[in-house]
Amino acid sequence: MSIYPLMLPGWEDLSTWGAEDDYLYAQVTRNGLSDDDGPEFWITPHLQPTCRTVNELSQAISEVTLVDRPTVLQAMTLGVQPAARRSLGLPDTGSV
Repeated sequence: MSIYPLMLPGWEDLSTWGAEDDYLYAQVTRNGLSDDDGPEFWITPHLQPTCRTVNELSQAISEVTLVDRPTVLQAMTLGVQPAARRSLGLPDTGSV
């Protein structure tokens, strides 16, 4: 299991994403809201179709945040160390 910050402006304070053995997930909460009772949006196979690629997860995050997918993908990439980006299927920050 891995967990990374989601550096999406307006959502970056509490939002995260990560990888389990065979799927990706996200916990997304707007800045200024509490996640004491859980995230505002929980993108997980238990609640939504399974995301197996970064592109699928970035699309799901885009749909709940109403932020365009390229911006979401960049926000996902910025939260991951450069050495781990390729193994997760993330682009280099210069190509986002």
